Amino acid sequence: MDYKNEGNYGGGFILGFLVGLIGLVIALCLDQSETKRGAVHGFIVSIVVSTILGLCYACTIYGLLDSGYFY
Repeated sequence: MDYKNEGNYGGGFILGFLVGLIGLVIALCLDQSETKRGAVHGFIVSIVVSTILGLCYACTIYGLLDSGYFY
């Protein structure tokens, strides 16, 4: 019987989400397909969440500047 460990999707997701690009590179160096897939998905989710939070922050600052709050 030829058994190959395909890795852990959740562990890869956490690695890609929390550690970012370095975690993605680490997961891609491993020979585990599920870990690679989870790391790629985690990295993409991290980028999307960061973009949304950045846009919310920029809109808040712009709204405060436009309303004269800092004057």
